[in-house]
Amino acid sequence: CIRDSVMGNEDWLVACAGAAGPALEGGVTAFGMRAEPGAVDHVSIDKATGQVEYTTLDNKPARGICGSGLVDTLAELFLDGIIDRNAHFEKGRESYVIVPAKETALGEDIVVTQIDINNFMATKGAVNAATDLLMENVGCDWQGLSQFYAAGAFGQYLPIESAITIGLYPDLPRSSIVRLGNSSGEAARQVLLSRSKRMEAEAIAAKVTYFELNANTTFMEKFRGSKFLPHTDLARYPSVKIR
Repeated sequence: CIRDSVMGNEDWLVACAGAAGPALEGGVTAFGMRAEPGAVDHVSIDKATGQVEYTTLDNKPARGICGSGLVDTLAELFLDGIIDRNAHFEKGRESYVIVPAKETALGEDIVVTQIDINNFMATKGAVNAATDLLMENVGCDWQGLSQFYAAGAFGQYLPIESAITIGLYPDLPRSSIVRLGNSSGEAARQVLLSRSKRMEAEAIAAKVTYFELNANTTFMEKFRGSKFLPHTDLARYPSVKIR
């Protein structure tokens, strides 16, 4: 599955794509699942006791963890010092129980393992590196953005604060981060119903320049820097640094 990044203004647009879908849909973890009934979708961890509080979709017994639950989990593990900035468990731990067996529909503990975290961080690093390259090549930085749009079902329900904490989203004023929901579906509906909307969509598409990541020699350098929590450059995440 592909996650696209697009930046620009009313005059021009530049786009790139990276393989991020499986991780953001919970597909790279042992207990990962799509956002379906029984999926753990939100997680919080008490810093003093380590007690996990969670919710599941439709309040069904837990069957696994979807993307938003995984992002919450990593943010909480990081803020509570259970994993370090390298996204490694402290004190030799290899996993963390999110839902004990007695509360699951599976009859076994639902856990997040070090391998799960490594897989997710590789995806997160690729997303960050792609976006950084895109912005660098058009001469822009995060402070130059007026709006950050998160599209799709995942973008609609992703916990914004947790996404910023782990560096998946930029540390921008929260009011500038806008959830669009199923924007492609809504655009398709409008195009089918309106000739003028179709012409508008064609005009927008004509403004898009595709940026090829595979040919860029600095991608791996940026990828390595992005595999930290929230990033190797903490100055980019001031609100996380003070927490």
